[in-house]
Amino acid sequence: MASRQNAPSFHFRGAPILVEGLVPLAYQKVLEGAVVRVALTGPDKNGPDVLNVQTVPSGQSATLVRFSVPEDTTAGGYTGEIRIGETAFPVSVEIEARPHLQMSPSRFTFMAAPGAQITTAMTALNSGNVPVQISEAGGFGLFDVQGFDRAIGETFRADEKGATSEAARPVDRIFSLVAQEHGGLVRVQFRDGAGTIKPGEFRTLNALVRMPDGIKPGHAYSGMWPVANLRIAVRVEVVERTGSKEVQ
Repeated sequence: MASRQNAPSFHFRGAPILVEGLVPLAYQKVLEGAVVRVALTGPDKNGPDVLNVQTVPSGQSATLVRFSVPEDTTAGGYTGEIRIGETAFPVSVEIEARPHLQMSPSRFTFMAAPGAQITTAMTALNSGNVPVQISEAGGFGLFDVQGFDRAIGETFRADEKGATSEAARPVDRIFSLVAQEHGGLVRVQFRDGAGTIKPGEFRTLNALVRMPDGIKPGHAYSGMWPVANLRIAVRVEVVERTGSKEVQ
């Protein structure tokens, strides 16, 4: 049985994927393959988990100890012990919050007219260790995918024509032309599924996506749709407006 007499307490901290702390013992005294016991409390825990650790030398008198815990381990403080040789050292472990939402599909391409309203479905999984909040309404900007190249080209053509005024400096013209390539704001409303998603929860969401009126038929636009910790890539191929604004 391991001894804990006069054993100092060690402290560890990190996200579930990597928890680490310094042990003030020379590496030569730390047995490789040492075992860390962390008492994880909760309705699904019947006792302490036994976790294998990685030990790394850190100077002449300390050792860096690393380990991981299950990804859905709730953020907060835990206690346990690390056994090194015949001695058991008490430890305190602070598991940091790790928000992590997964979404499928992970990117969208829409064929839409200016002002069109599109309904789309997606599935979400909270694979982090803290609840994730999905707002009922949001939005993101669109930018013409050819906009920057077009701005550069028009600036060079203006230079060839001899534009020399202070207001017509190349950098000023580029910024002005790039700003004109902004297609407007896409507005999003979740009809179903918004709210708090608990760790480990799987949910279906249905969204109404309204395109801005300023996008131009025949052009393509791109944007990044923010949902919790995600930035979902969106591409919009713009078509002529016909019939009803709402499509599936």
